[in-house]
Amino acid sequence: MAMVDCPGCKKIVSDSSGKCPNCGKTLKAGTSDWNTPTGRLKMISSALIVASFILFLVEFFEVAKTYVGGLLLGAGVFLHGVSQSKMADDKDYIGKRKVMIIYVMGVLIFATGIVFLIMDLA
Repeated sequence: MAMVDCPGCKKIVSDSSGKCPNCGKTLKAGTSDWNTPTGRLKMISSALIVASFILFLVEFFEVAKTYVGGLLLGAGVFLHGVSQSKMADDKDYIGKRKVMIIYVMGVLIFATGIVFLIMDLA
């Protein structure tokens, strides 16, 4: 069960119902939003977060020492916040505070990665 934007009224509804409870428009089954700007941001942020965890595993097993994982994680979280902010433009969206928290987390993680990278280079 996923939450999707209704093509008729643009409200967020469950895709399991088959049609929008607000306007009655039939929801297309199995469609993905990867072709929208928000969907592309979600895909890029997911890829960055996965890459960062792979780099963290490399660091954990001491194969290589790099702080790029932290930088990628911060960038991925920040881009996830950007994709969420597209939904926050809707006046009925209830997660506006969540978007700000995601932004702050992304910036803090990225800044921490930069600090550790500079400390390691010095």
